[in-house]
Amino acid sequence: MDNLISRILTAGRQSEEETFENHIRQWFPIALAIGIVVGAVMSIFHMIIILFSRILLEINPLVIMTIAAFVILLLNRIEFEDPKQNGISYVLTKKHSEETIPIEVGGKKFVSSSLVLGSGMPVGREGPALIIGSSIASKIVELAKVPEAYRHQAITLGSAASTGALFQAPFGSAVFSAEVPYKEDSDHSMLMAAFLSSVVAAVTAATIVKFVNGLNFLDFSFHFISRSNAFLQPNFQNAFFALLLGVITGLIGRLFIEIYYIYIDKMSERFSVQKQMIYGYIFFFMSIALGGLFISDFYVLRGITPFEEIDNLIDSSQTNQTLIIMIFIQILATTALLGAGYPGGIFAPSLFIGALTGLFFSTILQFNDPNEIAAWAIIGMSGAHAATTKTPVASVLLILEITGLPNLIIPILLVNISSYIFSGHRSLYKGQIRGRDAIILRHLKEYDQHEGYTVGDVMTRLEDTMYLTKETTLTESMKIFDESSKRDFPVIQSTDDLTVIGMVFEEELLIIKEEGLDYIVEDFMETKIPNISMSLTGRDALTLLLDADIERAPVVDSNKKLIGIVSIGDIVRGHQTLIEIQKITKQ
Repeated sequence: MDNLISRILTAGRQSEEETFENHIRQWFPIALAIGIVVGAVMSIFHMIIILFSRILLEINPLVIMTIAAFVILLLNRIEFEDPKQNGISYVLTKKHSEETIPIEVGGKKFVSSSLVLGSGMPVGREGPALIIGSSIASKIVELAKVPEAYRHQAITLGSAASTGALFQAPFGSAVFSAEVPYKEDSDHSMLMAAFLSSVVAAVTAATIVKFVNGLNFLDFSFHFISRSNAFLQPNFQNAFFALLLGVITGLIGRLFIEIYYIYIDKMSERFSVQKQMIYGYIFFFMSIALGGLFISDFYVLRGITPFEEIDNLIDSSQTNQTLIIMIFIQILATTALLGAGYPGGIFAPSLFIGALTGLFFSTILQFNDPNEIAAWAIIGMSGAHAATTKTPVASVLLILEITGLPNLIIPILLVNISSYIFSGHRSLYKGQIRGRDAIILRHLKEYDQHEGYTVGDVMTRLEDTMYLTKETTLTESMKIFDESSKRDFPVIQSTDDLTVIGMVFEEELLIIKEEGLDYIVEDFMETKIPNISMSLTGRDALTLLLDADIERAPVVDSNKKLIGIVSIGDIVRGHQTLIEIQKITKQ
């Protein structure tokens, strides 16, 4: 605590100019180094993926994917591949915990994800890329002897460098790396350094790939969506259509998110990690086979997600039925693999779904101009990405850079706004949190050295806890809410059985009330809530509350019987009280 106060006072004495100069002096040379190293590694990563896919081109894609899945299972068996260290969610969790990513994690992810992506599995590259780039950045700041308290900030630079190099979109990648950690905010402090690392990485990767291409061994060029003639007239009709397409992509993104979280919840509840991966691949295989039954020219069997396939998709004249089937196959196949713990990301799948949606939209409205149809496919890509990742600004920039079509900026902005609104508050990146939550976690980090603090020390005990039973009527619930200052209550089976089965929130109660029907609590309660034990540390309990996006949660015993309730405020006040007590004790 004294160290925190000392830092705050020291910062207060510094002028804005000194603070700015110190930031430039500390982070810009590091950003430059990260850009060079990550750019070089990403160029190798990119070329290995292409090499694998070209070598395996003549073999049945399902056979290749099955072999790749089997190898990943073996790597998991020998503890080389850890499903818990997958994707952007893992990177975000590390950043919010103010921890760095070990270089060995990045090395292992390089091997496993190269195999998965090279085999053509329907997952994206950005998840593994961010882990690899962030682990390299973490190692560089360690070698540069950056104070431990600030090393986690290098994750933003490594993230920007890896995506900037891999997608050759440095501007959008830098904004993405700053925007993706938060649902409604961004990491502004590291943005300029992220621009530098991203640009340097993109140039480094492009230079290396160009040199290798000059050896005439294989074409490793980075792929861009080549639609230079795609164009929409800027008028009110197209503006309206863009907003409408945003509604559609937002709702499809919301469906994708709901299916994904239901899937991982059910799998994690019932199966071990190994079984999750086995069943996950079986579900993936079944979704592909199902698509083959309905689509005769199922060209996407060669890998239904590859970024390179989007151009082919736009050129192919698919029926509405085919486009809808492909949207659902993509959602199911990607969910089956990523939800089971296979390495990968959701960038390419979300773009593919967006392109499919845009094509479906253009056929429904009977557009005939190929350039107009291509434009709606590209606009849909941005909307789907914004919906699934909750990065609306970065989505605009990434799509504009990848396609080189600045003339589409107005409809892309409109579709992203609409898609962001209708996709709900969640994203496929589980590690995303609100800016307010990040501040809470950052402050509690200062108290981590204090041990012996648990939920049992600060929770409200059962005798002082108000609760509802599943048979409580809507009218009775409204009366309890009106008489209390609390905005949520735990739900138990009955007054004789204190087993916790859910929670009721005021927002849902008011919505139900408008329908004018006399429901009982069991009809509208929320069942997916964390049950917290007394022995849990304050910080761990807080993380559960923030992940669930709720203020309070029931405290239960080993039989899930209600013994109290704890809130974010209880935890924060508990930490502060603990500090004050220890101060007095020392005196």
